[in-house]
Amino acid sequence: MKKDNAKSLNKFLLTAIKVFNDTSMQASLATYDIDGVTVSFNDHDFENFYYDFLEELQEMVISTKDIDMVHDYIVVGMHDIINWDGFTTDQYKVIFTAGNQVSYLINLKRNIEKYVSNVLDLSKRDNYGEISEELIEFYERTIAGINPVHDPGFLKRHPLVQPVKGSDDRSIQLNRFDLAHLKLECEKLPDNLSKIKFMEDQLYDYRQMEIESKKDLSLKEILYNSNNFERLCVLEIERLQKKLELEKKYPIQPAAQITPTLETGLVWKGSDAELLELVAALYRAEVLKSWKGEITTYEEILRVFEKLLNYQLKGPRTIHASTLKMDKSLTPFLDSLKIAFEAYSLEGDEDKSKLN
Repeated sequence: MKKDNAKSLNKFLLTAIKVFNDTSMQASLATYDIDGVTVSFNDHDFENFYYDFLEELQEMVISTKDIDMVHDYIVVGMHDIINWDGFTTDQYKVIFTAGNQVSYLINLKRNIEKYVSNVLDLSKRDNYGEISEELIEFYERTIAGINPVHDPGFLKRHPLVQPVKGSDDRSIQLNRFDLAHLKLECEKLPDNLSKIKFMEDQLYDYRQMEIESKKDLSLKEILYNSNNFERLCVLEIERLQKKLELEKKYPIQPAAQITPTLETGLVWKGSDAELLELVAALYRAEVLKSWKGEITTYEEILRVFEKLLNYQLKGPRTIHASTLKMDKSLTPFLDSLKIAFEAYSLEGDEDKSKLN
């Protein structure tokens, strides 16, 4: 025969296996020359070598009209691949542990397994020596003048290319249960109830995928890249639930709904921290009481000031000493008010009248 595409495919797949093993061990192997052809072991390369192999089988069928001869040619030419033991069960662990070209290696492994499986389907015989149905179908279609390589019915059952998502989609899928990424998405939702539902949906999907992964190897890759997701997701849901409970217990009126009861025309020009400092001091001094004589809470005083000054706090509603630097006063605003009062007291009556 002029061509020997069975041996070329055999060599191509063996080299692909070597590239996979070497690259997963951090070596830099991306391209090889096989029979004078430079290959990168992408989808297109696998398809080309397998396509040439099938066309060669067609020529043998037409020229020999002997299915046993065709079968033996496959067995001899693809001997190494037919007797290959396959990948080890922890091969994905090697990929993720090394962290080297993960997407490339996953795609490479899928293609190797797919095309090796196609070869095994064409080359096998059962316990009674009967040739496989796959090769019989290929042979009969070729004899009938139907090109199986271009026949949709044959390709549907024996696809030339393993369906693999694009690299971007694959990257998204491998990060499907990345909690940090999901929390960023979660924060875009309007309220804690929506956030809880969102995270519960992710947790449900994860648990469902765990069940389905027993039959689908590709799902195991996604789960393997999601270490401790279930436990961390449960903790995040618990955190959101506690926030929701606090909101129900201590509701905070939205800024848009706060309307001042006093039309003072005054505007607060200080900072959030300064207003919080002033309110905290008044609250702790217990100098403000309700009209019923009850001591008011910190939050109640704060709301009065917000309404009085038409001002809505933008940050946290409390201030702690732990947030201040040790080399600074704990009461910088009150200190400035003291200085301002002393200056006012030293001014003459004429100057005071100008300020009134």
